[in-house]
Amino acid sequence: MELNVCMLGGGTRLAAHLGSLKGIDEHGGRIRGWAGASAGSLVASVLAAGFSHDEAVDLMRDTDYRQFLDFRPLGIVRGYGLCAGRRFEQWLDSFLEGRRFCDLQHPLSVVCTDIQTGEPFIFSNQTTPETKVATSVRCSIGIPGIFAVRRMQGAILIDGSLAAIDDELLFPGSPHETVTIRLVRNQVARLARSKQFGLKTYVQRVAGMLLDAADEPSISGDQWRRTLLVRTGAHSSVNFDLSVQERAELYAMGYEQSRNFLDLSGTEVRKKSAAQPAATKDYRDLEELAEDAVRLACDTSRTVRLPTADGPLPTPEKKREQIPHNPYTTMTGFGFDAL
Repeated sequence: MELNVCMLGGGTRLAAHLGSLKGIDEHGGRIRGWAGASAGSLVASVLAAGFSHDEAVDLMRDTDYRQFLDFRPLGIVRGYGLCAGRRFEQWLDSFLEGRRFCDLQHPLSVVCTDIQTGEPFIFSNQTTPETKVATSVRCSIGIPGIFAVRRMQGAILIDGSLAAIDDELLFPGSPHETVTIRLVRNQVARLARSKQFGLKTYVQRVAGMLLDAADEPSISGDQWRRTLLVRTGAHSSVNFDLSVQERAELYAMGYEQSRNFLDLSGTEVRKKSAAQPAATKDYRDLEELAEDAVRLACDTSRTVRLPTADGPLPTPEKKREQIPHNPYTTMTGFGFDAL
């Protein structure tokens, strides 16, 4: 089956998007168009530029997110954000080798929010062919308060996950169905008291609460059938200190919930084999389907280990309620092993 994929939100939890894409790939999905907002735009841009899933996973695994926090003392006054975001833009532009939208192998739409109107502002192959992809993604990951706003074409742009998005604006005229992947934080973590609670801590906490609120989706009608909600437990969207283990866990969450969603929804991406039976329940409505997808995705736990150059990362055996288990699958390759 050929389809378009739109990945919404995530912050530093972008590993969950990659895990979800792995699940779609194993169901035989051939992605023809890419779109994304916030962290989803980063994943979409790398894959639309022709990099493989393996390369995208390596990028996610090996990158220290803290390097992007280029703090400026007066940034909150001048640009309404503590960080300029220049380091991120330069890093991504270097990885993408300076690609513009007109240089991409696949259709790409990058969604931002125009803070003046609240409406989505979309960069794409058609509307902004000469714009550098890294510039558009920098605008889309503009977490309010953390990264400064960007002014382009008369718009003042911030994080794209804060805008309501219409699929038809992302892939105009496309004959393929669009699947939307949205990350949702479904557990509340107790925050440790900061010994030195200052402006940086305040902005990070407020930004995290704002993005958590934006995680709550407003989905109606037929959109339920085409929307994959990936529960990411207590992982915060503004945790720039994510460990290798935590990134592996997020990847596993996306992978397992993607497979369960596709099995339950009956999406005919690939006929199921006898060893991998499809669900037979006759669902009365799409809301019930979505609830069962989440229930099955979160019914057991396991520990995920990430290989390093010297072998598997040694981690203590931990049970984590948010790590799902699928008895029909194992995760090997793509930089991860699930135990």
